Amino acid sequence: MPMDDIEIDFEIDEALPLLVGYVDEEGDFNVQIDTDQLGSAENVGIILASIEQHMAGALAHAGLATTEDRALTAIRDAYQAEIANPTNNNDGGML
Repeated sequence: MPMDDIEIDFEIDEALPLLVGYVDEEGDFNVQIDTDQLGSAENVGIILASIEQHMAGALAHAGLATTEDRALTAIRDAYQAEIANPTNNNDGGML
């Protein structure tokens, strides 16, 4: 499903962050998600793929990967490894 098929029920000047990730002062990675904007599991998959592509572009742009394609491969390999053997227990909660 293309991003154009995701329904957005607000004007762009009213846009709010969907997802914010940050490392806190203790070194823990935290994620805040606006669940009202998720829509469906399929939409989340599209959003994650878009984030992956943006991250690959950022890595290549910053000189942290030689190309976007190589960055994508490394991201996907690390993603699959993390799914197979999680290093984070995601012990947070939902607000």
